[in-house]
Amino acid sequence: MICGIVSSMAAPPVLREMFAEGQQRWPSVHVTLEQYQGYCDSVCGERSQEELRPYAADMYLCCACVQQQPLAPGLLERDADDVVRNAISKVYPDGEFVCETIQEFWKKVLSGPTAKVFDYRARGPLHAWLRIAALRLAIDRRRAQQVIATYETGLGDLMADQVFGPESNLTRARFYGPFREAFSHTIAELTPKERNLLRMHVQGRCSIDQIGRAYSVHRATAARWLEQIKEHILRQVRATLKLEGHGLTDSEFQSVARVVGGEMDLGLSALPTD
Repeated sequence: MICGIVSSMAAPPVLREMFAEGQQRWPSVHVTLEQYQGYCDSVCGERSQEELRPYAADMYLCCACVQQQPLAPGLLERDADDVVRNAISKVYPDGEFVCETIQEFWKKVLSGPTAKVFDYRARGPLHAWLRIAALRLAIDRRRAQQVIATYETGLGDLMADQVFGPESNLTRARFYGPFREAFSHTIAELTPKERNLLRMHVQGRCSIDQIGRAYSVHRATAARWLEQIKEHILRQVRATLKLEGHGLTDSEFQSVARVVGGEMDLGLSALPTD
């Protein structure tokens, strides 16, 4: 029998048995037979209800999650915690990595209108499906970490060389030396995260979308981080030059900033004067 939505009174025996099995396995969550029928119809495609029967309890709990039963997400997390944790640990056993990946995993699986739990199609045990999903996420996050780690040296020199290259007018300007020194010193004092972001953006030529995926944040957040770092760099460079008495006028400094911004995409010319 190909599954489809039928009335509760007309539910075939096999579906009623599957529903009862789900109720017995998860007595603290409650879905109606009609809701369960609808869920089965949405996942089965051209398969028969008999083919779905081995996963009756798995589908019952997923149905409860889809129906936003308050206890269902917590039950799923607790039931599959060892499976998910072990899968992630096999990719990279670092405790912080495992904990952060687990948090991101369950957020993706259970939160919002695009929650991954909607994608379960009962083509195998729920635990196996969750294990594969956790492995994929862990691999993606570990690869992103390794991309970040490739940009660990020479950021200050790299960025300064891009600004003060042989074709730049700044090489003939009277503040070449002081500006480069202040710039490199400011880069060196950034936090590791700030330096990594700049390495990805400048050396790795990563897009905002790529940086967002690497840090598991929206692209708007990644863009905001970069803009904040750029503004901080310019403010610190300007403050250092003033403190050292190099006497750059506002127009001179803005001229430097425009060249830097044009050559490095640092957006320095947008910073207001003091």
